[in-house]
Amino acid sequence: MALLDLVEYLDPTGNVLAARVPPDGSGELRFGSQCVVREGQLAFFARDGRFLDMLIPGRHTLTSANIPLLIELLKLPFGSKSPFRADVYYVNLQQHTDLKWGTPQPIPMRDSQFGIARIRAFGTYIIQVAEPRKLLTSVVGTRGRFTVLDVEEQLRSSIIARVADVIAEWMRERKLSVVDLATEYDELSEAAHAALKPDFAGLGLELTRFYINTITIPEELEHRLDQVGGVAAMGGLDGYTRFKAAEARYTDAAQVDVEALRRWLGKARDIQWDYKNIVKRKGRLERLK
Repeated sequence: MALLDLVEYLDPTGNVLAARVPPDGSGELRFGSQCVVREGQLAFFARDGRFLDMLIPGRHTLTSANIPLLIELLKLPFGSKSPFRADVYYVNLQQHTDLKWGTPQPIPMRDSQFGIARIRAFGTYIIQVAEPRKLLTSVVGTRGRFTVLDVEEQLRSSIIARVADVIAEWMRERKLSVVDLATEYDELSEAAHAALKPDFAGLGLELTRFYINTITIPEELEHRLDQVGGVAAMGGLDGYTRFKAAEARYTDAAQVDVEALRRWLGKARDIQWDYKNIVKRKGRLERLK
């Protein structure tokens, strides 16, 4: 076992939450060994599964003053020059940004307009270590390295479950349809963020930001909404039916009534419709002028 006169850790990936030095087991230290802790890191000394002394950023020369709990556990005599075994764990306190989540399968939701609608949701989130000792004891354990990838699957499972509950409750309380959710992303993100915080805190992590970026509906429902918008734009079902029939009838430019087309284009320049808020109004198209 090599004697460690210098202990330090550099994360080449930016994805490491915690890492042990040396990675394959305990190392031998002695009074006078140097321990370098960089900004955004904390170092913990462990022995026999217990996480003891902590060092903050800086260059530390190991003495009985800065690792007293380890020295007491090992019963080392004052001024001892003998090597002693210990694990050194580095915890990264930097934020891990632009982590992505999404529902792998559509989630059925009770809908005030369509009865049952299946939706999918996607977004991003940011995490960082908030309680290093809890992360080390409850999650990392004896692993030599623990990364964001190691915990992402568990985090995504929590996110999908909580987001589904939040959206369902939000729609039920406000009697909303899935077509209304596009204007609710900020409020839904805040509600989901609050619901998820305890799950992340249980792992020693803080969910610093959480975003719902997109909520999608099935293509068949999109097609139905397009038809609803078409009905409104044509002044009702009769007008829409005539429009669809006319659309199907024209198969050649020679069949177009040029005078009728000219009148239609003239009206199109004068009449404006509020397409921007058609989803908010559940497919009802209103004339602006």
